[in-house]
Amino acid sequence: MTINPQELMIEGRDTTRDTKRQWRKKSLLNIWHYQPFINHDKKRIAQLYKQYNLQDLAELTVSCEAEQSPRPCKTCWWCKEKYWAFGFY
Repeated sequence: MTINPQELMIEGRDTTRDTKRQWRKKSLLNIWHYQPFINHDKKRIAQLYKQYNLQDLAELTVSCEAEQSPRPCKTCWWCKEKYWAFGFY
């Protein structure tokens, strides 16, 4: 999970990702989980892919949350975020 980019504060986003948070938290089942990228946006993740020469892996990921085909739909907030960061869907 990453923080929402300020440039994409548009309808359809997960508003719980709008502000910085603690990088670890306890779940409802009382289990600690860690989210090391929670205070970084997707462009930072794209930079890490490039830094470590992992662009091929990025092309295998799907961010789209559409329940119907086609996926990626290229219109949902998640598709827009990935395109904003990586330059492709």
